[in-house]
Amino acid sequence: MHSNRNGKQKKRKLNNKGLSLVEILVAMVILALVSGPLLHTFVSAAVYNRQAKERQRTTTAAQSVMEGFKAFDLEELCWQFDEYKNAEEQAAHPFRVYSGAAGSSGGAYIKTEGGVRQFVPTADNSYEFILRNMEFEGTFYDAKVSLSPATPAVSVPSVETMNGYLDAVYKQPYQQDMQAFSQVVDKVWHALIDENLEDGSPNPYHDFVYTYEQGDIDKDKIRLEKTTTVVISTSGDVSTVTISINYHYEVSNYPFYPTDELHPEHFDLEGDISIPSVTVYDNTDTASNGARLGDVYLYYYPAYSSGPLGTRVADETIEIYNNSGSAKNVYLIKQKNASISDTQLNTCENSYTPTITGVPADLGSTIRLFHNLDYNMSGLGSGTGTFSISGMAEAGTEMFEEKPEVLLYHVQVSIYEAGTDFSGTALLVLEGTMND
Repeated sequence: MHSNRNGKQKKRKLNNKGLSLVEILVAMVILALVSGPLLHTFVSAAVYNRQAKERQRTTTAAQSVMEGFKAFDLEELCWQFDEYKNAEEQAAHPFRVYSGAAGSSGGAYIKTEGGVRQFVPTADNSYEFILRNMEFEGTFYDAKVSLSPATPAVSVPSVETMNGYLDAVYKQPYQQDMQAFSQVVDKVWHALIDENLEDGSPNPYHDFVYTYEQGDIDKDKIRLEKTTTVVISTSGDVSTVTISINYHYEVSNYPFYPTDELHPEHFDLEGDISIPSVTVYDNTDTASNGARLGDVYLYYYPAYSSGPLGTRVADETIEIYNNSGSAKNVYLIKQKNASISDTQLNTCENSYTPTITGVPADLGSTIRLFHNLDYNMSGLGSGTGTFSISGMAEAGTEMFEEKPEVLLYHVQVSIYEAGTDFSGTALLVLEGTMND
């Protein structure tokens, strides 16, 4: 029994030979061949993601600077970089470099001449500004902003006596009229296509033979009237100057075609588009330092009736209320819209007929108006339309003189690592334009 059991048992011979050195080397070579490209891909992806994030951050920084500069005109920018800012203003904008700091040039454009601090244009109308230690997403950058003329200088009426600290200055956005007119076109379009009116009631003009597109709107049916109201007020030593603008629109007898009818019916629309009031002067915080309201300057773009860029404003009225208790000089200065050709502008100027009214609160609150309404902004030597001025103590143009001005600037924003001397290559360069 015992021998039979042993005979049935079979020994298993284990193979403990293992891998040879050659096999290990071959495996390592194969692993290197496979993992090398994968590792390179991971490293490249990490580098690319880091670079993409850096590009996005520097682009955001450049765009922020560009938009900030576009919000002001040239002289305002130069005043913001003036070295004579008080401590509070400098603390509010610590990244702006003032005159005398390393790499600075911005403060040099505001100079003391004849004992008065004033803006002094450069000979070639080129400017440069430095900003340091701007923080974006935890990273600090320096920026250099260069301004150079994008169009030749043109002769425009100008006032040389403005005091940026004491005078009230309003500068109208040049696209404001166009945006208001576009809103009215949009209201007419929605009156045709919407199922319900703005109050939620059914729209009786909704069902048509064909679908209206916004480009189909007959703009000649739209009448737009613009009223700019200037209010000068004084209480004690505190003065304010506010500007409000209202566009009144009327759409009369506008044709539409109801379903299954061959002859048009008509509808009317009427309403107002109001621009929020803007305070352009308030010396509440500075009256204790002796600041008192000086003159009032209104730089505006005329609302033309002949429709440049698709905009038509039938009437423009500018009302000036002087509630200050003393006589005030008001400078009404129309600007040249650089986006309109001189030929178009000449036609617009010939038909421009604004109404300017002054409303003194009492006999002491007279208004002395100085204007350039009789100056043709096209520079073609033609005349202007008939304008109406009333309610002023006097009105004239004798305080104006012509000087060359650049209306459009080329802007270049260069972003560098913080602490740069601006001699190396920028991380990013962004280019654009700004109106002055």
